[in-house]
Amino acid sequence: MAAPTLSIDQVRELAANVGTHFMPLLNLGNAASFLWSLFSYPVGVPHRMPKIVESLTNFPMFHGMLAALVMRVDDMPEVQTLLSKLPPVGGMELITDLKQCVVCDAHLISEVFQVKSKNRETGRACTSPTVYGENGAVSNVTLWPKRCVGCEALHYMSYAEGGKILAKDHQQYYDNSPDARWFHVTKEIIWSTKLLRQYEVQVVCSHSGFDTFMSEYGLLHGGAQAAEVNTATRRRLSHAFFAWSVLKWAGELEWPTPTPTLTLTLPYPYPYAYP
Repeated sequence: MAAPTLSIDQVRELAANVGTHFMPLLNLGNAASFLWSLFSYPVGVPHRMPKIVESLTNFPMFHGMLAALVMRVDDMPEVQTLLSKLPPVGGMELITDLKQCVVCDAHLISEVFQVKSKNRETGRACTSPTVYGENGAVSNVTLWPKRCVGCEALHYMSYAEGGKILAKDHQQYYDNSPDARWFHVTKEIIWSTKLLRQYEVQVVCSHSGFDTFMSEYGLLHGGAQAAEVNTATRRRLSHAFFAWSVLKWAGELEWPTPTPTLTLTLPYPYPYAYP
């Protein structure tokens, strides 16, 4: 069957309708920059729109149109799937997409400041972890927590801690944390779960140890810094991998929910240097 033939006027009308949906993006280059910006500043990060606007410096800016486009794209599952495939980049920010506290079910809000006493801001709540992805480590990343308005527990990408209910130095992990894209047991290093799965496969098939795996990782992605990467991150990998494995087994064995809390106590000096 032959494709329908459109008149010039029909083509112009179609182009105008498409353009209306994608304004203020004027070309594919604008679209690529826009998607990278959405990935770098996901829903929930503090002051998200100003950050997106500031990052898009290579085309004319219509702030009202851009805000409307961001709201439309945030509700598009196909676009969100695409964003989930992009590799980590320096300057990106991370925040959990949870809306309710895993400890008491109260509402979560973005936590911009750590508050130690009433009406007193004592510093920014964000941290600057190193993110270890499948294609190398990335620094200059910002990790934001969300705070529960009830028990005041801080919620990160994989767990909640602190507040009025959880015991000191304990973390309440989310039920889906082993299956999420990112996993972490400290606020200093975040691991790609694909990287943890790669290690799991190598353990089973090649009997690789943590030293060997991190040496390979450093050689592939760090070159001359391979030895430094290995020494600095071997124990962090082991800590994260064992926690990730336990939580994964908990799901497979249908342990009671919520998942039992895990202690932060480590059997070696902590913290220590990392790249």
